[in-house]
Amino acid sequence: SQMRDIVATIQGEQDRIIRYPMAGMLVVQGGPGTGKTAVALHRAAYLLYTHKWRFESQRILVVGPSSSFLRYIERVLPSLGETGVELATLDSIAGYGPPKKVDPPEAAAIKGGIKMARVIAKGIRDRQRPLQRNYEVPFGAKYLVISPELSRDALLQARKKRQGHNAKRRTVELFLARSLAKSYLSDGPFVREPEADENIVSIAFHAEKLSATQLPGEEDPELIAEVMGSIRRSRAFQLVVERIWPKLTPIQFLGDLYSHEALFHLATNGILAKAEAEAVFAASKKAPNEPDPIWSREDLALLDEANSLLGPTEKGEEDPESFAHMVIDEAQDLSAMQARMLRRRCLSGSMTVLGDLAQAIGPSIRSWEHIVEHLNGNKPFKSFELSVNYRTPKEVMEPASLVLAKYAPELPSLKTLRASGYPVETTKVAFDELVESAATIAMNELHQVEPGTVGILAASSLRADIAKKIESYRDGATGVSIHDPESVKGLEFDSVVVVQPMDLLNDPERSLRALFVAMTRTTQRLHLLTSNDLPKWLVLSES
Repeated sequence: SQMRDIVATIQGEQDRIIRYPMAGMLVVQGGPGTGKTAVALHRAAYLLYTHKWRFESQRILVVGPSSSFLRYIERVLPSLGETGVELATLDSIAGYGPPKKVDPPEAAAIKGGIKMARVIAKGIRDRQRPLQRNYEVPFGAKYLVISPELSRDALLQARKKRQGHNAKRRTVELFLARSLAKSYLSDGPFVREPEADENIVSIAFHAEKLSATQLPGEEDPELIAEVMGSIRRSRAFQLVVERIWPKLTPIQFLGDLYSHEALFHLATNGILAKAEAEAVFAASKKAPNEPDPIWSREDLALLDEANSLLGPTEKGEEDPESFAHMVIDEAQDLSAMQARMLRRRCLSGSMTVLGDLAQAIGPSIRSWEHIVEHLNGNKPFKSFELSVNYRTPKEVMEPASLVLAKYAPELPSLKTLRASGYPVETTKVAFDELVESAATIAMNELHQVEPGTVGILAASSLRADIAKKIESYRDGATGVSIHDPESVKGLEFDSVVVVQPMDLLNDPERSLRALFVAMTRTTQRLHLLTSNDLPKWLVLSES
């Protein structure tokens, strides 16, 4: 299925969500198959039509969990008559490329936590350092002396500015240059005469250019500006400024933090517990043979946080685009740092946030209140709940509800409207037969649902081998795809094959959550393939 029912009849509870006012934040809690995405897209179309003037200069951003999910969206939006919508995944929105490694759950949870915002801010402040000794800059026939006291005064002046780190560097540079220029012209405290045995070459300032009325010691603004310009063009001066207040990109900053343990622990001191800091550094430190840092999904949000505090390194660089309205689908797994990243791109606070807490399998599982806190800063929000499952058949939802009750008994089960006539199948084989059996079952399922689709859900340790086996069996057929439990959120298939259902993830509770997500992706058929005995409460019929 390709969300072919996306423009189906909109029920009353869905219609209220679609037409809800644009201002503020709307949160929609809905289980699998309740039509969250359909509602979100209809709402986007409704807002675009109703508030045309708002979207003349700013667009709507739809954020989805994966590129596969966004491909569904791209095919659906034209059927609603709307094409002026920006689509992005959480991984793409920061602009640093896709993640290339996966953090351990403990480190991922810490990196996603709100305390990391303080770590990033402190890490940047730690790079703004006064000098520990005098530095001398050759200038004309003398030395200009930048003392620790002068560097501290420059830092204080810069920190008063309401600007990003890189923009404030100009304040440091101008303050030092002005102080040195005045001292040079008045033979003040920041100038040293060369010793008799020193060979001084004039490299930056030519006194013969001064007129007779512009003698050193006069407070002529133009003369001071000329001397300042010469000082600022001195490479030696710029190296001292760089030492006091370095120009930093987010990649440089976080790369330095992950490359130098002392720098990392300085940034985390007093914010993270020792064990937390050690877990994050162990997961993040750059290996000696790595030319560049390798980022995880959690790192992308940290890079974005750093970018918001650093600002551009050069004039003309643009800030991230701000959108008039944001639709965030499958938002239940948002970490605090990811939520902050999204918030910075929707300054109006007008958001439609959709998800299902029962399907939260990330390391930062929390309530909607916790998620919204970081999206809108504790402002009031309106919430709706979708309670009817239009997609998943009763034959699947009954055992899926048993899984849900094991890890979240407080969450209500959904009303399911339809039956498929196909009971859930389970197959037990030896472990070394899993790959072959998964491919065989998937191809058999494809024949059963043609021209539909089959999704295989498996742990990372099995996916590559299953993919190879599928290719050898495919014989030109399409319609079979292989997914991990986290990237499959929001997708649906006519048939689903779940391999090793109790071991989809390393953590037992998160594995149960992943199983619930996997089981509820199907619109017709479900097959569980295992090498171990399933729990008695999950055993159905074996083949």
